[in-house]
Amino acid sequence: MRSRMSCIKRIARRDFFPRRSLRTRGGDTQGWVLAMTVDQSTEMIRHAFVVVLILSAPILIVGLTVTLIVSLLQAVTQVQEQTLSFIPKIVAMVLATMLLVPWLTQHLLDYAKQLFAGGIH
Repeated sequence: MRSRMSCIKRIARRDFFPRRSLRTRGGDTQGWVLAMTVDQSTEMIRHAFVVVLILSAPILIVGLTVTLIVSLLQAVTQVQEQTLSFIPKIVAMVLATMLLVPWLTQHLLDYAKQLFAGGIH
């Protein structure tokens, strides 16, 4: 049985890991670099934009709703204070973000798992 220190020294040595270059020679990537077509990269970028829209939509909807309610109250009461519309919107959006953090992280982790597993095409 090897001691723990010898294992750490072995891992720290440079010759522990195989020396493969990320440069290609004559089109041979030796399994390190996968070729990606323009269609695949475009689809990945499109899917990333969709995920961003899905993640940001609930927070933006909360901000829009609060803005409409405050604007309606300002019109009815004829109070035209600019900070009155800004502060409730920020507070509501921060609260919505805090409440939605578990859902946001779960959705983002699912996307990352799909992306790294090669499931997004």
